[in-house]
Amino acid sequence: MHNEREASIQPGQAALIVTYGNTTRRFRPLEGDLVVIGRAPICDIALISPEVAPVHCILQHRSDGWRIRDCCGGRHVTRLNGRPIHEAALHDGDVLQIGTFSFEARLPPPRPTCSAATVEDRLSARLKSLQRSRRNLVRLALRLRRKARKANSLPPTLAELEQQAESLRNLQRDYQARMKEYQTRLDQLEQAERELCDARAAFERECIERQIRLEKTEHEAARSVRDRLANLSCLKQEIAGMSSSAPGDQLRAQAPSHAPAAPAGNAFARVGENPARSAAD
Repeated sequence: MHNEREASIQPGQAALIVTYGNTTRRFRPLEGDLVVIGRAPICDIALISPEVAPVHCILQHRSDGWRIRDCCGGRHVTRLNGRPIHEAALHDGDVLQIGTFSFEARLPPPRPTCSAATVEDRLSARLKSLQRSRRNLVRLALRLRRKARKANSLPPTLAELEQQAESLRNLQRDYQARMKEYQTRLDQLEQAERELCDARAAFERECIERQIRLEKTEHEAARSVRDRLANLSCLKQEIAGMSSSAPGDQLRAQAPSHAPAAPAGNAFARVGENPARSAAD
């Protein structure tokens, strides 16, 4: 049975596989970026059960994958892998419990960042999905009307017709509000994408400017080191020249001071000799 369910899944298509619950459709594809699950007929995935709220939970497709948000709470809160949740990420193979129904998630890998053409394709697909939901709703209303006419031979009263018309108008207003909300979200997504592109371009320009400044600083530092090494070499040559010429200058400075010393020594010698001669006499 598992192989049969896998065979019905198209490659790259997100879907929910019914593992438990009273339903004839075992394969529920997730079409569009916003999927509403509940008991109301206008929901994208309608589940008939008293334990399912009119709007039970919402599945949202983002750039980083799918996320699920509970809209029911209370005793029949949405459960993911057996744990009650308010909002959580949905991964491939997770078990989702909604009321008496149990689903297994079949999700493709996250898609890359969408281009403007892809966003338009998504919007077109979502619009087609909403149009199909509207047609299904109209068919359901016609079937219910035929069943009511068969049950009661009397034609519907004016009050009943007005009530049905008011219900259809409410559904149409709800549809228009949802379309407006989706368009607003689409505009916000496009604005965020443009801002991200601008920020990335600014960051790349800043990186290039910093790289240029760094290279200029390295060149200046290298030139300064070469200049200092050249100055140091010149200073060493000057010191070596001064040290080689210093001994000759010192000898020339000391020569005049030693010349008169010899006569003085001889005088002292002659003076010393006279007492010796007088003593001998």
